[in-house]
Amino acid sequence: MNKLINKNNNLENNNLENNNLENNNLENNEFNFTNFYTVLPQHKTIKIIDIDFLTWFIGFFEANGSFEKNGCVNITQKSSDVKLLYQIKTVLGMGKVFKKCSKNETMRWQTNNTNINIAVQIALLFNGNIVTSSKLNSFKIWCEHWMKNEQFKSLIGSDFIIQTKPHPQYISLNNGWLSGFIDGNGYWKISLSIVKNKRNPINNIKMCVFTQNDIEWINNVLTVLKLGRRDGHKNVKWTISKYEEMNQIIKYINSYPHKTMKSVAFTKFCKLRNKILNKKHYGVGYEQMKLLSLEINKFY
Repeated sequence: MNKLINKNNNLENNNLENNNLENNNLENNEFNFTNFYTVLPQHKTIKIIDIDFLTWFIGFFEANGSFEKNGCVNITQKSSDVKLLYQIKTVLGMGKVFKKCSKNETMRWQTNNTNINIAVQIALLFNGNIVTSSKLNSFKIWCEHWMKNEQFKSLIGSDFIIQTKPHPQYISLNNGWLSGFIDGNGYWKISLSIVKNKRNPINNIKMCVFTQNDIEWINNVLTVLKLGRRDGHKNVKWTISKYEEMNQIIKYINSYPHKTMKSVAFTKFCKLRNKILNKKHYGVGYEQMKLLSLEINKFY
């Protein structure tokens, strides 16, 4: 097992002052990784794990990750995003990456369900930082599994209290959580079509996030960000398509970039959107723009 830095050590021993950490937390809209930083493996330092990566990771995990009842955590992705899974493994210093299913070409990052030190790190990484109710519920069950282990209870300390409520107020355009959540459940899409009796092609430019019918999450994001709308009935999603709102979300993703292959889709999306706004899809440019839109939509 990796040796843990003593939980009671002052953060100055890890070459970062408490004041700097508090300022980072304030700038990132209340996400707090203070306790997690105190239990990093010995070969890690606080400066290695950037807070923007951690907020992105929390969002991505809430969209795509799983707290398993047997004590492990995992994320499954298409093989095209295997580099990201290795990046997560390297940055966090935990877990392994392996082929999940040859038929579906999927890969998985997963932690060891017998490594108590890693369980403590995971618990302190997520506790107090979970935004959605659905993921918080599975986190509670995961914690209850580990709290039956006396060594885990001893390492994590008697003052450890499992988060009781989700924190939708953490959704912000000033941290990486939303970028990670879109990486996990969202898509960028542009459709072009010629309609009879219409002089010029019509276009539909939008960003959507599927929520597995999590109406609560959509209501929270609409309340906190005041961007987008709720779409769908059977498959409810959060959609942004208005010009000014799209400008805001594009500016946000440029500041907190995607880490999956959706980053490729986003880059192509922005280029094609600019061409459409400049009327480049009219006349002879239509077929070329149509092909570009198909390139974007294949990431959907």
